[in-house]
Amino acid sequence: MRFYNVAQGRGEDMRARMVQDLTRIFKGNGVPIAGAWFVEAGEGLPRIAYIMAHDSHESAAACWTGFYADPDWHETRSRTNAGSELVERVEIAMGVPFVEIRPGEDVRSDAPADELVRLSLVPGTVPEAVALVSEHLSPALAEVGGQVLGNFSVTSGLEMPSLALILRYPDAAARRAGGALLDSAAQLRGGPVARLARLPLAPIEPCRARPGLPPLLREG
Repeated sequence: MRFYNVAQGRGEDMRARMVQDLTRIFKGNGVPIAGAWFVEAGEGLPRIAYIMAHDSHESAAACWTGFYADPDWHETRSRTNAGSELVERVEIAMGVPFVEIRPGEDVRSDAPADELVRLSLVPGTVPEAVALVSEHLSPALAEVGGQVLGNFSVTSGLEMPSLALILRYPDAAARRAGGALLDSAAQLRGGPVARLARLPLAPIEPCRARPGLPPLLREG
């Protein structure tokens, strides 16, 4: 997972860089992007979130070494910065999925409501939290129309121990229902969740995550 804080007033410049240039350069260097979003609420806006489907830390390092050495990237960075840096800060986290997600039908909606959920856990409760998500939260979210696109146990880069979920809802009403379920889990007395953060996301085409991609996410 990679989070980019973008300079104020330059969100559309960053979108143009992503759509017109970065997808091509990523592909040329084997960077396996599985989804990209604009974060719509929270600190540090404007902000972009990426999910990358790397096989390992070593493959991630190889991909990014090639990317940063690519003359195409240097030309793109200089041209699209246009005299000032587009990106002010980068936050990187590595994680491993804790539940296999099988491809299914997409949630059909003209305006799907995507969301990044970060569960900060009480120390020593990762197995309990994984069971809570896989056995209770995921089925309950499905009942209100929610879909888990990806799930990760964070291994570096963010507050630990923690879990991260990428969710998709067909509409705002389903998101509200899913939020109530998540809040109830966070408020469970004696439970594993210490804090809950929910970040609404707006997919960036052509890198919108689809249900067939999450099973490929081994570290992202």
